[in-house]
Amino acid sequence: MVNPTQPRRTLLGHMPSKWLRPRRREVVWRALLVLLYGTVLVLMTRELATLDERIVYGPQVVGEVLDAMGEHGRNEYRLVAAIDLGFLAVYGWLLVTWLRFLKVRDGLPKRLPAIVALVPSLFDAIETSSVLLLLRRYPELDPTLATVAAIATPLKWGSFAVLAVTLAVGEVNRWHRRHDPR
Repeated sequence: MVNPTQPRRTLLGHMPSKWLRPRRREVVWRALLVLLYGTVLVLMTRELATLDERIVYGPQVVGEVLDAMGEHGRNEYRLVAAIDLGFLAVYGWLLVTWLRFLKVRDGLPKRLPAIVALVPSLFDAIETSSVLLLLRRYPELDPTLATVAAIATPLKWGSFAVLAVTLAVGEVNRWHRRHDPR
């Protein structure tokens, strides 16, 4: 017999319906959290010319940027990159929730896997990790890590742009479905 005073238990491997059917308010709260976290990151990097701010750059630019920062700037960049690792988890969480929200409400195809929303976060993690390793090894510049960072950055921004367009299309589709006179 189910006791109404105790919380409902879920079976091992079973996802609560709240995770599978997110509501708009969950998307909004996560978006506000991303906005707050992102604002803090932007304020921290106001005077730093980080590699994150660029869309395309070559591996040779990595060494030039790190040299131009000076010791104090590189120390700040280490801190910002470490904090950015948390940010990518937070915005990845938002993107997956938003995509699931639109799928459940017929804004996007049901067959679209929600995991695709993590692609920008994956490339961001690769970029940030390679930058942290480059900062750790500075003044020695590993050309492989510089190349990885130079490739991951445009892939991050490109995949984010594709995902942003996908979410915008999903929102428009959802709006049309809600306001269709049929």
